[in-house]
Amino acid sequence: MRVTRTTLVAWCVCVVAVVVACLVATSEARTPSYYSVLGVTAKASKREIKRAYRKLSRELHPDKNPDDPDANSKFMEAARAYEVLTDEKLRQIYDRGGVKAVEKHEKQAASGHGGGFNPFDMFGFNRGGGGGNQERRGPSIEIEFEVALDALYEGTALEAQFAKQVICPECDGTGAEDPDDVQTCPVCGGRGVKITRHQMAPGFVQQMQTTCDKCGGKGKIVKSVCRACRGRKVVPGSSVIDIVLESGTPDGHRVEFPMEADQAPDMVPGDLIFVIKTAPHPTFTRDANQVDLHTSATISLLDALVGFSTPLVHLDGHTVDLENVGITRPGQVIKIAGEGMPHFETPDIRGDLYVTVHIRMPARLSSGQKDQLRKILAE
Repeated sequence: MRVTRTTLVAWCVCVVAVVVACLVATSEARTPSYYSVLGVTAKASKREIKRAYRKLSRELHPDKNPDDPDANSKFMEAARAYEVLTDEKLRQIYDRGGVKAVEKHEKQAASGHGGGFNPFDMFGFNRGGGGGNQERRGPSIEIEFEVALDALYEGTALEAQFAKQVICPECDGTGAEDPDDVQTCPVCGGRGVKITRHQMAPGFVQQMQTTCDKCGGKGKIVKSVCRACRGRKVVPGSSVIDIVLESGTPDGHRVEFPMEADQAPDMVPGDLIFVIKTAPHPTFTRDANQVDLHTSATISLLDALVGFSTPLVHLDGHTVDLENVGITRPGQVIKIAGEGMPHFETPDIRGDLYVTVHIRMPARLSSGQKDQLRKILAE
């Protein structure tokens, strides 16, 4: 059998095509399916997909994972899965032919005028660059949070439960009993405003823009209201926040939790901010400089006259020697270096402890005691 050059070339082309097809198939097999990316089954409803994406996108949002270099790619991968699986036609194409089939369809359908799904629009959030919607962000919430002085001295981890409004889990924030019950307003065409024109005179027309009275400026009309939220789109909820405070955390320190404030549809939640305040302590007070401590101690008149040394229990239970070898005056302040609060973020450095000494006077003296004191003090 004679093999011509043309036959050889054709044979090589076939082999290359088979290899490429195998590589593509292997690549797609290794790529997680869009369903597994969102954590849903292939039979998931549109509502289940939307609910899964909303939860996942908040967890993966780059603003909540600034230390994860892969955060943006994970977020975009989830967004792409959501884009395809919530589009009825694209989902059918994906189920039949996978990612390549969807990409091929999109290339064929491309008309050259942009558009498409923006994953940050789930929050009404534009991450920068030219054009696009402006950021729509909910208000941040500041909460004054009292913490015991001894906890701030040692450092602590606290758990705070915060009541807030959350997206209604039943309607996913649509306010409707069923997703199909949300319709574009037929009066304003979804714009939320109406344009009316009045001819004031020949050749002069006045144009006015007013809020659409049919939809109340929302651009959407809900046919049947969600029974869980009664159309409000949000319901009361709560979240448990873990607050970790280093030793020496100062008064006024702000602990911020991005996107943990009240939720609202089509809006990025604001930040939840705890402002630390030192709670009053029965024996110790914190100086305005944040690093020195003040307390007091009471000694006897004898100790005040002849000198003394006494243990003082500190905030964390360890004892400090309070002493004075000379005469101690009422109200005298004794400084103990290095026994104050740890410096914030440099806990090896500490402030000073200032102890105000009070003198406990005897309730009464006998005649003999008085005579002895007169002799001693007269010398």
